[in-house]
Amino acid sequence: MMNLLKDRSASPARDLSAERREKREKRREKRRAERERDPAAEKSSQKAATQSLFPPGGDLAQYVYDYHTYWYVTHDQVWWYRPDITLWYDSRSGCYYSYDGADYGKKDSNEDRFIEMVGSAALGTA
Repeated sequence: MMNLLKDRSASPARDLSAERREKREKRREKRRAERERDPAAEKSSQKAATQSLFPPGGDLAQYVYDYHTYWYVTHDQVWWYRPDITLWYDSRSGCYYSYDGADYGKKDSNEDRFIEMVGSAALGTA
């Protein structure tokens, strides 16, 4: 009888994980090389990412009105704004933000409360 034992060191799963590690390392090296070539581009992309963390403000020129949802939406579809109740929605995190003189910077992710606010504002009772 022949011994039909498989060589475990050459299993497909191990080869796949080695390939993944190699690809990951190549991507990392590529990013490092890009950062070394153009550090100003990285700083500008970091600045843009930091700016998008906060609502862009109440200037309606920064938004496009969506007739289906009755919200103003930024061009990148990240921030949604309701000027009648001073409410912003961040589509990335699902959080609602309310900014006014008394609560400046207050963050609230209680969706039910804000849905109630939006509903009462739409009815004109807010």
